[in-house]
Amino acid sequence: MDEEMQALNENQTWVLVLLPSDEKFAGCKSVFTVKHNPDVSVSCFKARLVAKGYMQCYGINYEETFSLVAKMNSVYQFDVKKDFLIGDIKEEIYMQ
Repeated sequence: MDEEMQALNENQTWVLVLLPSDEKFAGCKSVFTVKHNPDVSVSCFKARLVAKGYMQCYGINYEETFSLVAKMNSVYQFDVKKDFLIGDIKEEIYMQ
């Protein structure tokens, strides 16, 4: 989790602010997974901080939705340690 938080801070993912009285926040939670090698031994532990986006309301907290689509015709596989999608959003999103 320390690595995840460090990566989020280094990429300036958020700014700490006080919640305005007329705004609502989305909660968050940590998701932990264990990756295994083919021989079932532990490869690594992963942690992700995720927002509870299901608490948002269309037209109030967001206007559009996006979904990543993978094209599965590649024969190569690799593990990305940290990835950040860079996109501009118009809305202010508050997460607690």
